[in-house]
Amino acid sequence: MSEIIHSHTPFAPQVMVRVWDPVNEQLFPESHLDNDQRRRYADDIRSFDPRLGAYPLDPPHSYQTWLKLSGYVSPALLTRVLPRDRVISGSDGGPYDEGAIRDASGIPFTMIDLKRSFPPESQGEERTRYSLDKSWLLSHLLNTAWSNDYRQPLGELQLGFICLLMGQNYAGFEQWKALIHLLCLSSEAIAKYSSDLYPNFIDALQHQLNECPEDFFTDVIMVDNFVFQLLKYWVVSSPDL
Repeated sequence: MSEIIHSHTPFAPQVMVRVWDPVNEQLFPESHLDNDQRRRYADDIRSFDPRLGAYPLDPPHSYQTWLKLSGYVSPALLTRVLPRDRVISGSDGGPYDEGAIRDASGIPFTMIDLKRSFPPESQGEERTRYSLDKSWLLSHLLNTAWSNDYRQPLGELQLGFICLLMGQNYAGFEQWKALIHLLCLSSEAIAKYSSDLYPNFIDALQHQLNECPEDFFTDVIMVDNFVFQLLKYWVVSSPDL
């Protein structure tokens, strides 16, 4: 059975009711209950306390690690990418399936077309330059998709990684991979965004790599260890950062 993530973004204190199906081993939303059942569970919520465990704030390392892995994931991003009661599993998209990101059955991350990273009207030398250097595409996406807010692409980077690490979801992996490619291959943009986007990108990526299991690159990325190759290219391209 694949890993499953149930998404829910609470904006105020509330009682969420889920129904466990022992046959399919899944949680169903409260719509499977009638109004009386939902009200009864909400009214009797404190009766569950003796059987519950405290949220693991101790040791502090666990909670701090989660904050470092999700600090840029905003409520707005969750609402857009993971609608209320969305279930994410390892079956949403297959390995190396870039189309899964755009498909309705996948996760609606921001579209990153690395194969068309040049201005539409460009020709000749300009098209060649921005086919290799993704700086135009990065600036274009920041202006049009991410409201000139460097935290938004970092939020998608973190959410994609969480979907992969916790849910074994390859649509999340493809977005995580695409963002690392985009940021590491944008040589001209490094100086432009050296005060905000890039330092925070490296910090976020470092925390992610610290949490990867030992066999992560073998099982998920197999022999294509793209992260280290891209970081090597990025360091060569940005010696002054």
